[in-house]
Amino acid sequence: GIGITPFRALLKDIHARDDRRPVTLIYGGKGGEYLFREEIDEIAEAMDSVQVHYVEGRKAIASTLMEAQTEHGNNARYYLSGLPVMIKAYEAQLLEGGVSKNRLMYD
Repeated sequence: GIGITPFRALLKDIHARDDRRPVTLIYGGKGGEYLFREEIDEIAEAMDSVQVHYVEGRKAIASTLMEAQTEHGNNARYYLSGLPVMIKAYEAQLLEGGVSKNRLMYD
Protein backbone atom coordinates (compact mmCIF):
# COMPACT_ATOMS: atom_id res chain seq x y z
CA GLY A 1 0.00 0.00 0.00
CA ILE A 2 0.91 3.64 0.23
CA GLY A 3 2.08 5.42 3.36
CA ILE A 4 -1.06 7.54 3.84
CA THR A 5 -3.49 4.60 3.93
CA PRO A 6 -3.16 3.75 7.64
CA PHE A 7 -3.46 7.43 8.58
CA ARG A 8 -6.58 7.81 6.47
CA ALA A 9 -8.12 4.85 8.29
CA LEU A 10 -7.09 6.28 11.66
CA LEU A 11 -8.58 9.68 10.85
CA LYS A 12 -11.83 8.13 9.63
CA ASP A 13 -12.05 6.09 12.84
CA ILE A 14 -11.45 8.99 15.23
CA HIS A 15 -13.92 11.10 13.27
CA ALA A 16 -16.60 8.38 13.42
CA ARG A 17 -16.07 8.01 17.18
CA ASP A 18 -15.79 11.78 17.72
CA ASP A 19 -12.48 11.14 19.48
CA ARG A 20 -11.07 14.57 20.30
CA ARG A 21 -7.50 13.58 21.21
CA PRO A 22 -5.06 15.84 19.38
CA VAL A 23 -3.67 14.45 16.12
CA THR A 24 -1.00 16.05 13.97
CA LEU A 25 -0.54 14.53 10.52
CA ILE A 26 2.62 15.36 8.59
CA TYR A 27 1.84 14.29 5.04
CA GLY A 28 4.81 14.26 2.68
CA GLY A 29 4.04 14.36 -1.00
CA LYS A 30 5.52 15.10 -4.39
CA GLY A 31 4.52 17.72 -6.91
CA GLY A 32 1.64 18.97 -4.78
CA GLU A 33 -0.20 15.66 -5.11
CA TYR A 34 -1.70 14.24 -1.93
CA LEU A 35 -4.00 11.25 -2.25
CA PHE A 36 -7.19 11.51 -0.20
CA ARG A 37 -6.49 15.21 0.49
CA GLU A 38 -10.12 16.25 0.13
CA GLU A 39 -11.28 13.55 2.55
CA ILE A 40 -8.51 14.33 5.04
CA ASP A 41 -9.25 18.06 4.86
CA GLU A 42 -12.95 17.43 5.51
CA ILE A 43 -12.10 15.52 8.69
CA ALA A 44 -9.62 18.19 9.80
CA GLU A 45 -12.22 20.92 9.21
CA ALA A 46 -14.83 18.98 11.19
CA MET A 47 -12.47 18.25 14.09
CA ASP A 48 -10.43 21.07 15.56
CA SER A 49 -8.24 18.48 17.29
CA VAL A 50 -6.82 17.37 13.92
CA GLN A 51 -4.01 19.36 12.31
CA VAL A 52 -2.63 18.49 8.90
CA HIS A 53 0.69 19.69 7.48
CA TYR A 54 1.20 19.08 3.76
CA VAL A 55 4.91 19.21 2.99
CA GLU A 56 7.16 18.33 0.07
CA GLY A 57 10.53 16.70 0.38
CA ARG A 58 12.38 14.89 3.11
CA LYS A 59 13.89 18.04 4.56
CA ALA A 60 10.45 19.61 4.98
CA ILE A 61 9.13 16.44 6.60
CA ALA A 62 12.12 16.31 8.98
CA SER A 63 11.72 19.98 9.89
CA THR A 64 7.99 19.66 10.56
CA LEU A 65 8.59 16.48 12.54
CA MET A 66 11.21 18.28 14.63
CA GLU A 67 8.68 21.02 15.43
CA ALA A 68 6.17 18.40 16.60
CA GLN A 69 8.85 16.56 18.53
CA THR A 70 9.94 19.77 20.26
CA GLU A 71 6.35 20.60 21.18
CA HIS A 72 5.21 17.15 22.31
CA GLY A 73 8.33 15.10 23.17
CA ASN A 74 7.40 11.90 25.00
CA ASN A 75 3.83 13.11 25.58
CA ALA A 76 2.88 11.90 22.12
CA ARG A 77 2.94 8.74 20.07
CA TYR A 78 4.65 8.87 16.70
CA TYR A 79 3.21 6.65 13.99
CA LEU A 80 5.61 6.28 11.06
CA SER A 81 4.62 4.92 7.68
CA GLY A 82 6.20 4.97 4.25
CA LEU A 83 9.34 3.72 2.59
CA PRO A 84 11.60 1.76 4.97
CA VAL A 85 14.55 4.10 4.38
CA MET A 86 12.40 7.09 5.32
CA ILE A 87 11.01 5.38 8.41
CA LYS A 88 14.56 4.61 9.59
CA ALA A 89 15.66 8.22 9.05
CA TYR A 90 12.71 9.72 10.95
CA GLU A 91 13.01 7.09 13.68
CA ALA A 92 16.67 8.05 14.14
CA GLN A 93 15.72 11.72 14.26
CA LEU A 94 13.11 11.13 16.95
CA LEU A 95 15.37 8.90 19.05
CA GLU A 96 18.29 11.34 18.79
CA GLY A 97 15.89 14.08 19.89
CA GLY A 98 15.05 12.22 23.08
CA VAL A 99 11.82 10.46 22.16
CA SER A 100 11.61 7.02 23.78
CA LYS A 101 11.44 4.04 21.43
CA ASN A 102 8.22 2.90 23.15
CA ARG A 103 6.53 6.09 21.85
CA LEU A 104 7.15 5.00 18.22
CA MET A 105 4.74 2.92 16.16
CA TYR A 106 5.17 1.64 12.63
CA ASP A 107 3.03 0.49 9.77
